[in-house]
Amino acid sequence: MKQRTILLQSVLALAPLIYLGIIWNSLPDRVPIHFNAQMVANDYGSKWSVAAMLFFLRYWLWGSPCWY
Repeated sequence: MKQRTILLQSVLALAPLIYLGIIWNSLPDRVPIHFNAQMVANDYGSKWSVAAMLFFLRYWLWGSPCWY
């Protein structure tokens, strides 16, 4: 049971990064990264900023995966 949980955690942790890798070439060089109350983009960043945000959200806010 514990191995199954670790496998599930690993798959869920890596899924966004794998998806980003799949769509990487189709992303524009400049992507919207912030929206105002009317849902209009008011700040842009490079596609590398998207990768950095995913990394930040995964490892600093959610914590690193538990490897028992």
